[in-house]
Amino acid sequence: MLKIQKNSIKRRFPFLRDFRTIYAFDATDAEFPEPIGYFADDGEKYEFVKKKILLQDIALHLGNTFGEYHVHKINTEGALPAIEGKRLAINYREIYCKAMADYVETIRNENKHAIAASFILPALIEQSLGMALQNRMLRKYMTEVKGLSAEEKGLLAPFYGKRYIFYGSEEYIMGKVFKIFVRKGVLKNSPDNEIILTGSSRRKRRTLGGLISSQYAKEKILPEYYELMKDIFIRLNIRNCIMHGLGESFDHLDRGIAATMFQLLWDISGGEIFV
Repeated sequence: MLKIQKNSIKRRFPFLRDFRTIYAFDATDAEFPEPIGYFADDGEKYEFVKKKILLQDIALHLGNTFGEYHVHKINTEGALPAIEGKRLAINYREIYCKAMADYVETIRNENKHAIAASFILPALIEQSLGMALQNRMLRKYMTEVKGLSAEEKGLLAPFYGKRYIFYGSEEYIMGKVFKIFVRKGVLKNSPDNEIILTGSSRRKRRTLGGLISSQYAKEKILPEYYELMKDIFIRLNIRNCIMHGLGESFDHLDRGIAATMFQLLWDISGGEIFV
């Protein structure tokens, strides 16, 4: 079992690197029951087994360790972290509280599955990661852009304050900001950059997998966290598997998976995943 110092959860990077070492060993040397079913070739069967091992390793090693830390937080501090979400037409704070209540109840009852939390957490992670990456991109290029006209300065002015209200969609407002950054030569005109800053591009809209796969995310997220998010949301495709009932032989609702996603959400919200 992996160990985290209970008084210093920030010392996670060796812990996350240890997990990758464990998985690399398990994927190549661990004994695993022969899977039953039709596979086009041995390569497809091997990929199936690797995904199965990856899911189980995350639930067992990361999930149990994070779960023990969360129980320690509940026992010593009386609660787990709270986060603030966007209070728009959808109140993300309310959604977060629903997920948290389900997770805590699952811990107290020692249930194996955190069902409601498992359905909710990927959406919260997408919203939090998208907002965090957007804010970092916005703040960075606001400090670099020069030679602005009075109109352009007026468009950017509200972003220097802590509170602002825009009478337009995110795509409309941030689309203008994106065009300024591109026109002034501080930001490359790419679909990935456009999606992060505006929420959509000419070809597609922002998704969790798209955010994680972007070059900007790869540059700004610490490698240990980046690989973990790729494991959960791209290699295992947990969000779609949970929502659409895919991968029937995979236990995507395991409490250990929910514990890992909760920790990711808190670390994204706290800025701990970024370089």
